[in-house]
Parts: sequence; structure tokens; C-alpha cells
Amino acid sequence: MFKLNLSQNKRFILHLDADAFFATVEQVLNPSLRGKPLLVGGPTSTRGIVSAASYEAKAYGIYSGMPMYLARQKCPKAIVVHGNFDVYREFSKRMYQIFIGYTPEVEMASIDEAYIDLAGCELLYKQSAEDLSRNILNKTHQKLGISVSGGLASNKTVAKVASSTNKPHKLTIIPYGKEMKFLAPLRLKAIPGVGHKTLPLLEAHGFKTIGDIAKLKMDDVLDKFGIQGIPLWKKCMGIDNSPVISVASLPKSISKEHTFYESTFDKKICLDYLR
Repeated sequence: MFKLNLSQNKRFILHLDADAFFATVEQVLNPSLRGKPLLVGGPTSTRGIVSAASYEAKAYGIYSGMPMYLARQKCPKAIVVHGNFDVYREFSKRMYQIFIGYTPEVEMASIDEAYIDLAGCELLYKQSAEDLSRNILNKTHQKLGISVSGGLASNKTVAKVASSTNKPHKLTIIPYGKEMKFLAPLRLKAIPGVGHKTLPLLEAHGFKTIGDIAKLKMDDVLDKFGIQGIPLWKKCMGIDNSPVISVASLPKSISKEHTFYESTFDKKICLDYLR
């Protein structure tokens, strides 16, 4: 049986997620929309889907991806705007500029979310990772007028889950060593990568919470899911040592590796794989 690293490095990874990004930007651009149920989408007020909904609209049970006609049924008074993606991209760039003002180790995961590796920042700024994280949230709000929620943890997976559990404009901190305890009671769909295809497969095995997967033995994981189930199992245990990939560290070339989980010195096996 191959050996697997099941230890989590102690780091401070901050995940930032702009709250209702498109809708919030529209409210910044047009203050008369603040405090009102707002839908971004289209192409008309009755066709297409909702790209984003303000928190006032979410109170009616409206969510991103909902058909516009259904959203309008739930909230007839909702205001619909078609969106300006050039402006949203500009706000995203301005967010990035704020983040790299603290450290170059910033990975923009999408137009409205980012990972920040705060390694070394405590010594540089003479502040704790918690205080730095709050400063970043507050500075983004002060400079751009948009609220951002954050999750601070030892890794990207737990930080991302944490940022989504307490919104809007909140910072959720998961101390090192408490990752699995935090994740265990949550539903499986909270884990990044568990979508509408993977979730039914997991539920078919009787798994409902992240903790249900985390408590499995490795042999059980291999038996039920094969090697491809190992990354998910590790994430459910709160283990993720993947790095924050900043612009400066993006690869200049692409390569692919295949590792023998059981070491071999058999030349024929190696040559067969190479071919």
C-alpha cells in the first residue's frame, strides 16, 4: 500500500468573496438602488436568468441561476438591470490592486473571489493574520463601496467554505487543527468541486455530511471510489496543501506527470507506461 501525506501545513490562507458582486456594484453606481430588491440578468425583465441578486432580493428566495420569470413571480417589485460586465471587470481589477498592496501572493479565482497567502505579513505589518484579514475587508469596502466576506484558515478549501458560511461582510476564522471539526457537520455540497454530478453519487452511498466522508479509512475510499476519491477524502478531512498561485508564479510551460503509487523497478512496466 502506498503512503499518503495526511498532515496539514500550518498556514494563513485568506479567501475573499465579494457579496452579491454584480448587484452590489450596480448599487454603488446608482445609490438609488440601495436597499431595494435588485436583479442583474436578462435579456429582459421576464426572460433569461438571474446573474446576481441583491440581498434584498435574496430575502424572497431568489438566487443566481434562477429563471428571471420565476424571480419576478417571487418578487414582482424587483428592479431588473441587464448588467455591465466591463464595469464589473474594472471593479475586480481594483479589488486585486488592493489585495496586492498587502502581498504579491494573490490568486484571483474568479472575477469576484481571491485567495491570499498571508505568509510573512504578520512580521512585515506587525499585525496578526486575523487583524490583517479584517483590514483587507474593511479597506475594500472603504475604497470601492462593496462588501466582501472572508474565510481565514490553514488552506484554500477550508478558507473558501468558511467565507460562504457567514455573509455578508463577515470574517470567519478556522483555527489550525480545527479544520475537520468545522467541516464535519456541513452538507457535502459545501465542499468545492462537489456539484450536481458528484453529489448524487456520494448520496447513493449513504453519505450526507462532509464528516461522513472524513471518517472513512483509506481502504474504504479506494474500495468505493478508487484513487480518484483520495483528493475529495483529504479535503473532507480539512487537508489541502495546494499553493496560492499568484500571477508572478504562473507557469511558463505546461507538463504532465504520472506517479507510480507503488514504486517499481520493472523496466517492462515502465516502458509500457512510457509508450
